[in-house]
Amino acid sequence: MLDDENNIIMDDSIMESGAKLTHETQKEIRTIGIWGMFLTVIGIISIMMFALSGFSVYFASKTMGVGVPSMVGLSVFMFALGVFTIVPVIYLLRFSLKAIRMRNVTDSEELMSWVVLLKNFFMFLSIMIIVMTVFFIGWSMYMATQNPSF
Repeated sequence: MLDDENNIIMDDSIMESGAKLTHETQKEIRTIGIWGMFLTVIGIISIMMFALSGFSVYFASKTMGVGVPSMVGLSVFMFALGVFTIVPVIYLLRFSLKAIRMRNVTDSEELMSWVVLLKNFFMFLSIMIIVMTVFFIGWSMYMATQNPSF
């Protein structure tokens, strides 16, 4: 509902009355849950690949000798990326499991818990993307000053 100045008026009576989802809406939420589970599996595979790549680069740099500090930094970066990817994957996993197991939902608190899980997922993922972008730009600028042919 809107007031005279086109501001949204929150009507608490809708949520207090036990808002029910239609069968079609529940079906769509289950579909979202299935796709979320697919993305969770991809995320878990990515975490394992980041960790494995981080360890591989680290041990490869150790066998090459001490003169490769950039490879050690790359291994730490890849391992850290895998560790930080765990948090959004957990949020997405929890949401997906709840959405797939959903039946007749009349509890507004349960609906709110789903929304909070999705909010946390997107918030953490957005912060992680911003941090990685800043790190990449900083690393690129550093490498450009160290090696002009880069």
